[in-house]
Amino acid sequence: MDSIPSFPTTSRLQVRSVFQNGKWIPEDSGSSWEKTVDVTVYPTNMKDDFDLQPAMEGILRERPAVSHHAGVNQLPTPIAIELKAVATV
Repeated sequence: MDSIPSFPTTSRLQVRSVFQNGKWIPEDSGSSWEKTVDVTVYPTNMKDDFDLQPAMEGILRERPAVSHHAGVNQLPTPIAIELKAVATV
């Protein structure tokens, strides 16, 4: 049986982890975070989302892209936030 991956325990650590992954994925696809044009954040708790704004703004400030936030009820893994980013190649 595969082991269940561990996730950061706090929402702030999860934000950092998710955005770090969001930076690596475009790079692995021949693009970069600097070429990101659209970011959508899916928090499972919009109240927490407002508390996490400073952490996200610091990361998004590095790359001013269009940013959207859409609250979701649940994600397929036990994390509090998911990210979708669109970058040009």
